[in-house]
Amino acid sequence: MNDLDNIGVVIKVDKDGAVVMTDEVVFKRIRKREDLQKGQKILINENDVIDNDVTLESKKTIKYYYPLLAGIASVILVVFVFYRVFVVNNTTYSYVSIDINPSIELEVSRAESIKDVRAFNEDGKRLLENMELEGMNINKAIKLIIDKSRGMGYFKNNEINSILIAAVPGKDSNIEKTEEEKKFNDFLDRIKKDIKITYSSFIDAKVIMVSQGIREKAEKNNLSMGRYYIYSQEKMEGKQGSAQLQLPPTDTESPITTGAHITTNLPMTASQPATCTISSLPLSTPQKLQAKPTYSIPANDKSNAGNDLEKGKDAGVLPTPQQIEAILGSGLKGAYYNNSDLTQLAMCRIDPEINFRWVEDSPDGLIGNDTFSVRWTGLVVPRFSERYTFSTYADDGVRLWVNNVLIIDNWKSQRSATSQGSLDLAAGRQYDIKLEYFEDVKACQVKLFWSSKSQKAEIIPSSQLYHKTVVYQGEDAKFSRCIKESSNSGFSGNGYVNFINEKGSYVDWIVDIKKDGIYTLNFHYTNGTDIDRPLEIIVNEIPVCNRLSFIGTGSWTLWKHQYVPLNLKAGINVIRTIAITKDGGPNIDYMELIAAQN
Repeated sequence: MNDLDNIGVVIKVDKDGAVVMTDEVVFKRIRKREDLQKGQKILINENDVIDNDVTLESKKTIKYYYPLLAGIASVILVVFVFYRVFVVNNTTYSYVSIDINPSIELEVSRAESIKDVRAFNEDGKRLLENMELEGMNINKAIKLIIDKSRGMGYFKNNEINSILIAAVPGKDSNIEKTEEEKKFNDFLDRIKKDIKITYSSFIDAKVIMVSQGIREKAEKNNLSMGRYYIYSQEKMEGKQGSAQLQLPPTDTESPITTGAHITTNLPMTASQPATCTISSLPLSTPQKLQAKPTYSIPANDKSNAGNDLEKGKDAGVLPTPQQIEAILGSGLKGAYYNNSDLTQLAMCRIDPEINFRWVEDSPDGLIGNDTFSVRWTGLVVPRFSERYTFSTYADDGVRLWVNNVLIIDNWKSQRSATSQGSLDLAAGRQYDIKLEYFEDVKACQVKLFWSSKSQKAEIIPSSQLYHKTVVYQGEDAKFSRCIKESSNSGFSGNGYVNFINEKGSYVDWIVDIKKDGIYTLNFHYTNGTDIDRPLEIIVNEIPVCNRLSFIGTGSWTLWKHQYVPLNLKAGINVIRTIAITKDGGPNIDYMELIAAQN
């Protein structure tokens, strides 16, 4: 007999012993023990039983026990309800990760309420600030997350934005049972349906169930389940960027370098800068130019002959810089200053859109959190011939010129405020645009919108923003143990340079600098693998950056940007980019030389 069958509740204690009632409502008399009390639940030892079937003498006796039995039943019922409500319902039913650009995870109870919240990146941490999600229903919590993400500018208007929601049953869930598996699938379906009903006009949500193995590996690499799922699927298929939904790279450091990149219509940000700092970069001595035409580089030539500056009859003779003055699309040039009056230049880069909400953080590791300023310059191309209204939303001051006309002048310390200005523009024409911004203290953000009779109000997209610059084509550079190729689409010019898989292969970029100052090298590259292919940067034989990362881009036809700021002196400078691992370097289309000076 199972011991659980011999459990009873003490209903009477007297000088001769005690009466207990079993779960089958059988009354037994047992020997008296010192520890017995009314209402106590005990294990009945058969050796202690005096009478296995106590007969209650009268209705009076039965009535005497009714209140006690009712009380015992009530206690049992309360304990049962408490266990169901506060124990069973509060066990972990699922972990749900949400990837927009903020990457977060929700721990969900069986009652479908939030037990705990976790952020995987800085965007996630900022999103969760002042949000009290614990105890909230999962669907309501997801709506709040989407609404706040939209308010922070992580979704584009008038476009369908993709988000990925990945879920795994908690270890307390018995998902192996068919009925439980169906319930879990229904749980996921409700999440997807609720999002579709509320946000179908601008969100396409992909909701997936992943394995415990995916969650464990994601935990190990400090990634969300969704991001690790994308990575694992692509790795299994032997290619990168193949997943149907592609996500932005996380800013959380991890040994996993995912090949998945943004197609989710999130606010665009510039590529991450190198870990080198401006203060460590010496002003390298430029070299004297000796007039010499660029060598002719045959396609697929892996030899050193004629390609290595250190060898051959022309050793020591620098070729003429093959720079091209160009107008490039996809953004404005941003010059960032470490004070509020645009005088202490720290760095420059290309920003695809002016859509920034830094909160109380810095735009870049080279910039302070407060009292900084930015000047964006370039060209804007309207879609329609009509009067356009330009709007800024900024904390603190802004000034905007379009076609050299000052149309917004709100240069003062203030909380977030909207400013507007209008003028007539012609479709397809390039107009000069300049936006100046300064941050005083604490919160900081700046956004640039436009609208017209035919143009709905929106952040001015990168497709309509251009900048004047100087580029150096990879195929025109000097290189060693590299090859010139044109087999993968997406490049500019006549081709690109392939570092091949060899440590020590390098490309020399011969650049002509007009004025001493801070410049930014912006490399247009592709890396179709899932590993980093870093380069060392040497200027005029002086190392200036030990490791500039070139992470996977998703495929060999998907091109991205990586930049590094440098101090350069006027004259001819030789910039050598050297592969520092056995996997070699990326394929480089061109190197853009960004100067802050206009």
